[in-house]
Amino acid sequence: MIYPLVSIVVPVYNTGKYLTECLESLCNQTYQNIEIVCVDDGSFDDSQVILQAYADKDNRFNIASQKNSGQSVARNKALEMSNGNFVMFVDSDDYLAADAIQKCVDAIKSEPDLDGVVFNAETFRDYLGSRKIIRENEELIIDKHRGRVMPPAIDVRASEHIAVFTNACQLFISRELIAQNDIRFVEGKIFEDSEFCAHILCLSKKLYWIEEPLYFYRRHTTSTVASAGPRFLEAFEMFCKAEQHFKDAGIWDLVEHCFYVRYLGHLMGFWHNDVKNSKSEKLIAAYKKGLIEYIREIPLLMLYSVLQGFHKDKMFLLEMRDDIPHHIYASIRKNHNREKFRERVKRSLRNLLIKLSPGYRLSLDTRDKVNYVAWRIDQLRNERD
Repeated sequence: MIYPLVSIVVPVYNTGKYLTECLESLCNQTYQNIEIVCVDDGSFDDSQVILQAYADKDNRFNIASQKNSGQSVARNKALEMSNGNFVMFVDSDDYLAADAIQKCVDAIKSEPDLDGVVFNAETFRDYLGSRKIIRENEELIIDKHRGRVMPPAIDVRASEHIAVFTNACQLFISRELIAQNDIRFVEGKIFEDSEFCAHILCLSKKLYWIEEPLYFYRRHTTSTVASAGPRFLEAFEMFCKAEQHFKDAGIWDLVEHCFYVRYLGHLMGFWHNDVKNSKSEKLIAAYKKGLIEYIREIPLLMLYSVLQGFHKDKMFLLEMRDDIPHHIYASIRKNHNREKFRERVKRSLRNLLIKLSPGYRLSLDTRDKVNYVAWRIDQLRNERD
């Protein structure tokens, strides 16, 4: 398979404002043996006109339309229309790096027995005519032993490495794997990517990890997540389905910690960025109830471990449990307050250094010294108390 055919699945719904940029990024890929399979999900803007214009001038396009049924239905229809050896997913308001597919194909050629590639991404927001990166280089492949350099090719069932990813748009996967196992997106739901990716992961033997961001997410007020409203509650159902895939595959013990770190991170992101700021008291109450039920299902010792990285939300989440002994809770509260104090000291020291030297960027060595000073001040304060 010297030049495998790559199918790019693009569901489209009322994204005419961004669609041209998306399609241009696909047409202009340095790797040319592609088909671009677009399914319009009942758009009422100019999306269909744009799609037809591209199909008329580029025979690599295969377009279809359907009545509005949701992104997952459009993706499934596009999968059925696809003929490639490998499949990628691109949302119609996002775009790919020009060499994204070439790098994925090169990875497939470099390692035997790969089922696919997972790659990094950046999220951006169009801001006053310029682009503002709001999340950069999100780490998708998590090392069980933090700090160890990850190998590019990852045996997803090996005890020392854990692969957890939650967005299909960062996936380049064998269509044969999808077809033979009849993998489809759950229809009628949002956050369906989490279940789909977990299913893919549990059936894969080896994936290749590319740290470089090859995909660019656009965050805007009409995107699926930003406008989800009451449907944010569907996240709990989809995340539980993802968890069940790992359990059914017999690798839950391997991924449990990383799974909770990532999925709790998503749930708290939805809470802070969207749900908590909504005007719906009903949604806020229902989402918080869902969080409580989810948190109470996590084994207590596992929860303690997972929440070590949740400095801002640690106490908020622990307070949802009713089975924590009082003396343990008091100790956690004390340590949490000390962590908050150290963070305030570090922030003050950093701000002071920057104020004294405008434009100065803290070196790693300086940051280590700031961290040490904050730790020592905390120690002296604790000894005094």
